[in-house]
Amino acid sequence: VVKKYAHRVNFTHFKDIMDSNVNSEGIGADNGVEVYSNFCELGKGNVDFKGVFEVLKEAGYDGPLCEELDKAPVSNEETAKNNYEFLLNNW
Repeated sequence: VVKKYAHRVNFTHFKDIMDSNVNSEGIGADNGVEVYSNFCELGKGNVDFKGVFEVLKEAGYDGPLCEELDKAPVSNEETAKNNYEFLLNNW
């Protein structure tokens, strides 16, 4: 999908996942927000970021790189730093 539409990508929002089944813990369900337990820090799951980055670079992508994680495995600050380091070292 990224390869097919790379020329149209103006913004990225990266998430990584440990498997293809998205499991909800139901945390925050009272507020209509679900938290998925198998999303993980970038580079710890199954997403082929190397391949995605190569395709985006080949297409001349120069937009923002955004990352998000529903539930931090450590502190929010440490997880944000880990994801930032992953992007710096792999982009």
